[in-house]
Amino acid sequence: MQEVRCMRKALVFLLVLGLVGLLLAGCGKGENTAEAKAKMSEGDQAYQAAKDLFTKLQQKQSELGGSLATGDYSKFIGPAGEALEKEVTQSLADIDAKLREAVGAYEDILGMEGLKDYKDYADLMLQATRKRQEMLPLIKTLLEELKKMVMAGAAGQKVDFTALLQREELKKVTDLGSEADSLEKQAEKIKADKKL
Repeated sequence: MQEVRCMRKALVFLLVLGLVGLLLAGCGKGENTAEAKAKMSEGDQAYQAAKDLFTKLQQKQSELGGSLATGDYSKFIGPAGEALEKEVTQSLADIDAKLREAVGAYEDILGMEGLKDYKDYADLMLQATRKRQEMLPLIKTLLEELKKMVMAGAAGQKVDFTALLQREELKKVTDLGSEADSLEKQAEKIKADKKL
């Protein structure tokens, strides 16, 4: 009888210990969830800022496209051209910085314990971010080519700007952008479905 009582006490003790362990694990998970949510927000804000800067750069390109089509190089040479080049270079550096910030936040989530849904989301967003990072050197190459063409046009040479549309770099930029958009949509679905 004494033995049964001791075994019951031991069992009760183990059950209590198990419950305390579960409670503590739940507390830790809550802290991780809050940290993951904060990192997710940080990454998303940086990613969106980079996308907004990309959009502004595309708008600038559209504005200037008309000048090139009519042979007006005044916005591309001299002080205006230098200012434009500086602005574009700074925009690309800002995009790169924001994408790096997003990568850091998403990688932080992937390094956390547990949190499968957050990790699934972060993994997709990290892939999307890396696709956008791959675009940057290609865009720089295209801009260098455009600069050469503008200089030739400003010097009186006949230039076919539509040749830029045939370049492999432009196709790759377009493909990478589409892939990033697709990954982003998959991540957003996880975020919505799992209420992250």
